[in-house]
Amino acid sequence: MSFAPAAPWDRLRAWIDDKEREERTFDRPARLTQRELTAISNLVPLIEEPDISGKDHVSALHYAAQTKQCSMPTFEDESVTVSMNGIVEAKWRCYCTIGPQGTFPSQGFGLDETDEAPIFATKKNAKQFAAQQALAFLSNRAPITSTATAAAAASLPKRAELSQAASPSLPQAKKSRTDAGPAEAAQAVTAPADETTASSVHERVVYLSKRLGLQPPVYETPPLIGMPNFFSGRTVFPPGADGRIPDNVLVVNGVLGKQQAKDQLARQVCDWMEREFQVRQEISQRLWPK
Repeated sequence: MSFAPAAPWDRLRAWIDDKEREERTFDRPARLTQRELTAISNLVPLIEEPDISGKDHVSALHYAAQTKQCSMPTFEDESVTVSMNGIVEAKWRCYCTIGPQGTFPSQGFGLDETDEAPIFATKKNAKQFAAQQALAFLSNRAPITSTATAAAAASLPKRAELSQAASPSLPQAKKSRTDAGPAEAAQAVTAPADETTASSVHERVVYLSKRLGLQPPVYETPPLIGMPNFFSGRTVFPPGADGRIPDNVLVVNGVLGKQQAKDQLARQVCDWMEREFQVRQEISQRLWPK
């Protein structure tokens, strides 16, 4: 059975071979046009990013914080504009705060040699890295009790200090907070045993849908016209959804891969459901205290 390739891989490999041959011959970086640099930057990051292993560290962190009886994590995005080889790109940092445990990345947990948090091409990966570092802290340290709060806060970098320090090669960062609330997961909800995979996020959405009185959603992911292998997506709830779900939670656009688009939709909906369940639980506790 024959099929048409998704891209002219043979011509792409030949172009790469030519550029590598040029670099070996003249012992200098290959000359690239602005158009070529732009195309490359759309495919791979021009600045190397730390490995986040393709796992869902955010969900794993929620579960760890719940089991260790820590404050639930909150996240803050920070936008960064980077110019490299004439290409101006919007990048992202993210910081994760877990109550008295501190803000991550922090010293020994993810800060680079300039004491800055790494930058990423997407908010999603920046958030996953922040969660990864916070999870590493919780995995290697005992939860901080109320008697140790002051000492812990003094030993960790303050969020303001992190945001004021700018790398010499990067412009000052422009900060924009996410819509993450003070609590992003329901402490009374039992999480799936493995919260590090995309499948567990879909399972979590089904579980939380039932707890919130909703029917589980479906994910529509039509292809983008003129962009092979890229998809938009929308989460669709059956009749009965209460209409309180923000539109930005329900849509994605320009995602490489159909399954990746569905996974991203599920993570967005899952984050909202965790916060919504927590809010409802807090209201219930105030109305009917034990």
